Amino acid sequence: MIPDISEQVDAKARIIGYGYGPKYADMVCMLMPTKAGVNLGIAYAMELPDPAKLLEGTCKLHRHVKLKCRADLETAALKSLLKAAVARREKTTRKANK
Repeated sequence: MIPDISEQVDAKARIIGYGYGPKYADMVCMLMPTKAGVNLGIAYAMELPDPAKLLEGTCKLHRHVKLKCRADLETAALKSLLKAAVARREKTTRKANK
């Protein structure tokens, strides 16, 4: 769903990050396993539209979506949220390169 993205594993933190570079600013999303399932963290999520109210958490920018089964990955609302995260990242990159 996200073209040309790289995967980075942080075994110590138990996080798999997906982004376009090694910095947090380059991140789009990350997978964080929990006892109840997997959380899909979205970088800079507070800047994104979330009409389905999927995002949870209290951080200033970062939020997550709780994934409890495979079907949770296939919802239109989640796909829309991830597309918005990629678009936000691309817009930020264009501004930085000007």
